[in-house]
Amino acid sequence: MKNVILYKRVSTEEQADKGFSLAAQEELLTKYCNAKGLNIVKIYTEDFSAWKGFDRPVYLELKSFILKNKKAVDAVLFTQWSRFSREYTEAAIEIKSLKSLGIEPNAVEQWIDFSIPENLYMLAIYLAAPQVENDRLSQRTRAGMRQAVKQGRWLWKAPYGYLNNQTNKQIDIEDQQSSIVRYCFEQVATGLYTAEEVRRKAKEKGLTHGKQSFIDMIQNIFYTGKIKLRAYKDEPEMIVNGLHQPLVSSELFESAQLVLQGRKKSYKGNTNKTETPLVGHLYCPRCNKPMTGSGSKGNGGIYHYYHCQRKYGCTNTFTAKNANLVFIDYLSSFQPEPDVLELFRRILQDVFKTNGYDRESEKTKLKIEIGDIDKKIEVAAMKNLQGIWDDSLFLKTKGILDNQRTQAAMTLNALNKFEPEFNTYLSNSTTLFANLSRHYYESCSESKKMLIGSIFPEKIYFENNTYRTTKINEAVGLVYSLGEGFNKKSPANIARLSSVAPPSGLEPETL
Repeated sequence: MKNVILYKRVSTEEQADKGFSLAAQEELLTKYCNAKGLNIVKIYTEDFSAWKGFDRPVYLELKSFILKNKKAVDAVLFTQWSRFSREYTEAAIEIKSLKSLGIEPNAVEQWIDFSIPENLYMLAIYLAAPQVENDRLSQRTRAGMRQAVKQGRWLWKAPYGYLNNQTNKQIDIEDQQSSIVRYCFEQVATGLYTAEEVRRKAKEKGLTHGKQSFIDMIQNIFYTGKIKLRAYKDEPEMIVNGLHQPLVSSELFESAQLVLQGRKKSYKGNTNKTETPLVGHLYCPRCNKPMTGSGSKGNGGIYHYYHCQRKYGCTNTFTAKNANLVFIDYLSSFQPEPDVLELFRRILQDVFKTNGYDRESEKTKLKIEIGDIDKKIEVAAMKNLQGIWDDSLFLKTKGILDNQRTQAAMTLNALNKFEPEFNTYLSNSTTLFANLSRHYYESCSESKKMLIGSIFPEKIYFENNTYRTTKINEAVGLVYSLGEGFNKKSPANIARLSSVAPPSGLEPETL
């Protein structure tokens, strides 16, 4: 008499609650065993989805029992193959695993005689059918949900400030939370406080958000009564009108976004970062704290200033117009001698050429590696066609090899682009060096900030109408002959200049 384990499973919580499916499965399995004279060792009942393989609580218990009692079990029986698994590849691997232990899994309503090779075709159909059904159901569900969102319905948990009305399936406003949400948007939109300052103030009112979830909330267009529908297949991303009531106006929402993006003032008063490009790099010589910028109206115009922030308790202030003009003069003092600039260019070219052999060698190795990977993929495909490797092993191996090939191809492509990118970098950087002050004067505010940060990696101070810094980019310092007595023909200085030259491939704006 053979010993068997009965495995019954439902695929939805509704079936588990009603119980009829489980009872029907057990009755059918028990009658089959009695008719065939099979001894039932244990019965396992699962109310867990089979969509994600065999990582199910009860099935893991079943597998553990089998491993501890290998000779005491001959088969695992279930009603249909969909009760065993709803994913073809996972099911094929698990069948092989059980049979390696001397245990045969089988479905009493879809019996497979494993001694007949042709029956494997039927098994493939039994196993694939549930997966096709699941995939089709998933597509229909996704399409239905997308259509519902297009109609303005929110199908998930309501965002903070709202609640899900289980009666009419609508999204309602939660009074206390909604007032906190409005307060947060209003405070951020003023530009007087950072997002973190607003979050901390709102926390005292009952907000529970962390830093990132707070930013996500302020950036969520849902609060304007709209819903963002992500792009899908050939449909672009779109914004649709929701059925829920807005908590904030579109104008208030956009104003808050400008502040978060740094495109609106972040300090009280009329400020314009075009007029105060040194903010972020300029530090107070008195208290050593970062300075900010703002503008104030007077005598028919707006006058901009650099000054310490109120929270530091320092009153150091000076006009932005004068500070900006002095800074341009400061940059013009870095004008290099033409022969020094030419020396710099030649050194970079020399360094690039010196490392050229290594790059070519690496490119050759990568081409050989890609060829070897292609051969391995061909061999794996042949083994699969000959039946030496099953589909799961082939797909797993091919996936690993495809990933290795992609990485190698990306590296090879980057090396092929390296030389033209370097030449562009070299041309741009020497042009920039030739007249830094003019380039800075004609640049937009963002480019100015990048230039300042590249040349002055640390703090900049302005005092007594003069600039000073704790550190300057050493390569820039050498190119512009800042040190008195620098002899461009000195071998020692030439070697030093070479050693601090920016690495090839570095973008011009980062020097």
